[in-house]
Amino acid sequence: MLAELRRLVAHKAMGLATGEDHVDWALASLEAGQDSEHLRMLAGLGARPHWQEVRDYFGWALEELGLELPPVEQVMPEYVRDVAGGIVSGTINPNAGCREIYWALLTDTLQVTQEEFEAWLYLGDGLEPGTYRNLPGAELGEAIRREAVRLLEAP
Repeated sequence: MLAELRRLVAHKAMGLATGEDHVDWALASLEAGQDSEHLRMLAGLGARPHWQEVRDYFGWALEELGLELPPVEQVMPEYVRDVAGGIVSGTINPNAGCREIYWALLTDTLQVTQEEFEAWLYLGDGLEPGTYRNLPGAELGEAIRREAVRLLEAP
């Protein structure tokens, strides 16, 4: 499954999906070799598409491609691992990635411990989990990276 589709499904579950998310998915799908009339139309909507057009073209593109959105319970663990991997590799800003993971945890579709949940909650507030010490910029980024590594190393 394309990372863009995981991101789109996750953002829909978190209430964060934008028109741009849909356009990004359409562009990535075209680049991956999928094609349909409404997929091309969706990809061509640009940076600030009208939501009604996005909704219609997205639904029609899925139908034309014979696709159904995967269940959020299947997508969310993979999406969180994508975000954690991006934090670790440096392709995702640690603060932005931390917010994404925290919002994903709020969907209640992931099996995490209270300790894991609180770690992302406190990091999102700029605090060190356990000590609740205020973490300045670079130190906060490093703490988020360490938590992302822990997430990736978990079974």
